[in-house]
Amino acid sequence: MLIGRYRLQPGRDLLVDDTPVTIGAKGLDILATLVEAGGGLVTKSELMDRVWPGVAVEEHNIQVQISALRKALGSDAAWIVTVPRLGYRFVGPVTTTRQVGMGLPSAAVPRPLNRLFGREADLAAVQAILDQARLVTLAGPGGIGKTRLALEIIPTIAGRYRDGAVFVDLSVLQDPSLVAGHVATALGIELKGDKPAELLARRLKSRELLIVLDNCEQVVDIVAPLVELVLAEAPSISFLATSREPLACVCEQVYRLPLLTVPRDQVASAAEALAAPAVALLVDRIRAADLRFSLTDATAAAAGAICRHLDGLPLAIEMVGGLTSGLGLEVLAARLEESFQLLYSVTRTTVARHRSLEATLDWSHALLSLTERVMLRRLAVFPSRFSLEAVEAILADAELSSAQCGNLLAGLVRKSLVSIDPMAAPLSYRLLETIRAYALEKLEAAGEQGPLRARHARYVGDVLADAMRDWEVIGDRAWRDRYAWLLADLRAALRWSFGQVGNIELGLAIAGRMRPLWQMLNLTVEGRLWAETAAAALGPETPDSVAAPVWLAVGYLTAGRSFERSNLALRRAVELFGSAGDPIERGAALTGLGQMLILSGETASAPDILTRGAPPARAGGRQAPPGQLRIGVRHAAYPYGILGRSTVGT
Repeated sequence: MLIGRYRLQPGRDLLVDDTPVTIGAKGLDILATLVEAGGGLVTKSELMDRVWPGVAVEEHNIQVQISALRKALGSDAAWIVTVPRLGYRFVGPVTTTRQVGMGLPSAAVPRPLNRLFGREADLAAVQAILDQARLVTLAGPGGIGKTRLALEIIPTIAGRYRDGAVFVDLSVLQDPSLVAGHVATALGIELKGDKPAELLARRLKSRELLIVLDNCEQVVDIVAPLVELVLAEAPSISFLATSREPLACVCEQVYRLPLLTVPRDQVASAAEALAAPAVALLVDRIRAADLRFSLTDATAAAAGAICRHLDGLPLAIEMVGGLTSGLGLEVLAARLEESFQLLYSVTRTTVARHRSLEATLDWSHALLSLTERVMLRRLAVFPSRFSLEAVEAILADAELSSAQCGNLLAGLVRKSLVSIDPMAAPLSYRLLETIRAYALEKLEAAGEQGPLRARHARYVGDVLADAMRDWEVIGDRAWRDRYAWLLADLRAALRWSFGQVGNIELGLAIAGRMRPLWQMLNLTVEGRLWAETAAAALGPETPDSVAAPVWLAVGYLTAGRSFERSNLALRRAVELFGSAGDPIERGAALTGLGQMLILSGETASAPDILTRGAPPARAGGRQAPPGQLRIGVRHAAYPYGILGRSTVGT
């Protein structure tokens, strides 16, 4: 093992220029322990257990050995960093490449300075895949930790290859034509000729080596043929690549790195929250800035909310961790709901493309075609999951045709900017919250947000119309399976429609069709608030055909709070449906009014109203088994024929 100019042979000696460095056995054990930690913190108790196993020693012994080590290292003493009251870190350069007479350089592999959280399964999986495949690509969005995992893998598998492993950072390249030369330089190979890729492949024929290509996405069109050429010419060369999109080579095995696991919506304790790797990472980053911090049961919920808002994206979590000491977890959780700009890095040494999430996404955005950029920013109109059908219905126009949408969406998935929802059927997609916030800024800058919001609201209204028609003809469970996904879109469409720059006409149309969704998902309180918002927006110029469904929604959704308000709203709906010349919906309103009168104790007039409402309701297709009538009044709070798919005797 090489550390800078030194060769460390654990359990034996430390050499510089083949000359042993004067250092005792205990000091050598301490140095080996620190180096093997990969830049991570090694506590004093861990050092005692490793160096003096089963022996009670004073802490002073560690200090003596550390002092001797620093003296032996001379000008390199700063490689051993003291973490006050906790332990030590080794931050010097560590080399994993081994020279065995092949002319390869002892190129140092960067050593991460922080712990890896929640990647044990990924680490094992990639190691196993490398046993079978010669080209493995770690793919995923920017900031998910592809490079970090690759650096963790290298020391564990470099020993499988006679010539070890070499790390090549491709992000520094501005000219794609320099890829082959850049890789050759990292390998210590000089290329002379007009065909550098072919020359490199031939020079590697006798090597047995793992080449790690980091940040391939910006030069993927050049990297892919180079890798295929080397694999064909050099049978003992393997590649581990990191990229936001696969290389698309014939022999490539893609491993898509998942987001860190986040806690469920409600956590009962700090221990439960910390069981989620995302929260463990957040706490680690907070403690790096403030050693006094500890997660408590009282702050566990805020920590979980932060990690969920950031989708478990490691880079975003690391960035906000540094802000907590100045804001507090609860304030930070609230602020993240408001501002994407809050997410910036406080670590000055972070590479430029990772200093902020915006810079990270700018890096990905710059690699997109013009039409891919249009598609990405327009996808931000979806608040949650979406289908290709919805994309084609809402986003397509003269600039972006429906025929293009499928290919563009697939391309953004391949580039890790759009995620496939694995739990949804049929196939659905989503944007990470951080990517959506970025895309929304692009949408606003392009002046497209208003028109896209309006098209989205119309689409929501159309789907709700289908949902209302299906509501009376399919079972409850099947209906929920088909339409429950619409909830996030409904909320977004209502917020925009009744907002300052929205479209009240669209909002009223949606409000008149939204009732089944609120009732079937047991969200009548929220539904009532939106129904009253819509009713307040009605004016004398509102057509009766638009106002009547709104009052019908108010009548049904307010029953749990005020029968008086519900009955008045339903009477208004009956009147307006009559004025609009819609006997079928008037029959439904009459039937609902009759049931509400029964519930409120006004039983004298209820039978007559129910009788008048039944025939038109039947004519509208609300047929039930003989002797019963489906009226579509669904409200989970009442057991008098208004539960679920309601029936009333005729």
